[in-house]
Amino acid sequence: MLLLCALLALALKPSDAVTVDYFDYSALFYQTRRPTGEYLFDYNGNELFHVDLDSKSVVWTLPGLSEHESFDPQGALQDINVARYNLDIGIKRSNSTAATNKHDVPTPTSEAYQNVICALGLAVGIIGIIAGVMLIIKGMKQSAAQGRSQR
Repeated sequence: MLLLCALLALALKPSDAVTVDYFDYSALFYQTRRPTGEYLFDYNGNELFHVDLDSKSVVWTLPGLSEHESFDPQGALQDINVARYNLDIGIKRSNSTAATNKHDVPTPTSEAYQNVICALGLAVGIIGIIAGVMLIIKGMKQSAAQGRSQR
């Protein structure tokens, strides 16, 4: 069957191909994070209308379109309820629990606090350099003194 489809596809001339100038689609989604959904209708890349779930009404995006067209928002609301129901079933079947917000953003520290931490780090670094130089000098003096005493 796959071979037959491939042969038919190769046998078509470019003039036999179907071209689509315009297309329309509708989109529907429902989410549980903030229980809400959306229903919109699009034609050729332009949103014609969407259903406002809070007011349960149609919001026409293109001006004047509502004078020539109509849409019953109850159909969209029913579709969203079906999507919510199907999502709830999918969640129950997957045996999952509600997601918690694991990505809590810590409150940023103040700039003064960051400056104090930076200054402390610099002070410790400078003290470390001074102590290191002093230990090197002391070690060199002790090495030189031991060399003189052994002669």
